[in-house]
Amino acid sequence: VWETELGGAGSAGAGIVVGVLDTGIDPNNPSFSDEGMPAPPDDWTGACDFGTDEYGSFECNNKIVGARVYGEEFGNDTSFDFPSARDRNGHGSHTASTAAGNNGVEITIDGNDMGVASGMAPRAHIAVYKVAWDDGAGRAFAWDAGSLAAVEDAVVDGVDVINFSIGGSRDTVLDPVEFAFLIAADAGVFVAASAGNDGDLGPSTVEHNSPWTMTVAASTHDRG
Repeated sequence: VWETELGGAGSAGAGIVVGVLDTGIDPNNPSFSDEGMPAPPDDWTGACDFGTDEYGSFECNNKIVGARVYGEEFGNDTSFDFPSARDRNGHGSHTASTAAGNNGVEITIDGNDMGVASGMAPRAHIAVYKVAWDDGAGRAFAWDAGSLAAVEDAVVDGVDVINFSIGGSRDTVLDPVEFAFLIAADAGVFVAASAGNDGDLGPSTVEHNSPWTMTVAASTHDRG
């Protein structure tokens, strides 16, 4: 698809801002280097409220073009996490790099060379909305209040895509966050949501089944 429709990996996602609502981002990960990246689109109006933590502050660049944090004032427990948009849990960096990580990045996991990786839209810009917070045990949770505020901010900021890899309802669309996605879709924002992690456990295991989102399931694999 890159070669036949988009002019190659160097053009895939060009001019697009992907708003990632998740656990933040690791600004030092090479998947998010802005080397060779153009400036964000002229209509981008987002802020870079990355905040400060034990590793210092962070300035946005031409790859990570925006950052906002939705912490205790939205009911979230932030005591196990960085008080900033920096990603302690790792999930937000995972989803951001899957969607829009740079192309041809060398990957090492626990000292093992895993080859190279790429996001699906490596030329796209990323805006970070930290709505989910690590619980100290490797999981992360997000209250609806922060997610609702982040969806509104993302639309006003000028994102083209919202990536929401956070759980949702399986049996109803009468959900505050789903309605926020409807408003975002009406504003012309493409909303991509996760289908959940429960897999083939019987009927009705797909989350985020409202018709105004693109709900994406992972493929199966044999990795432990």
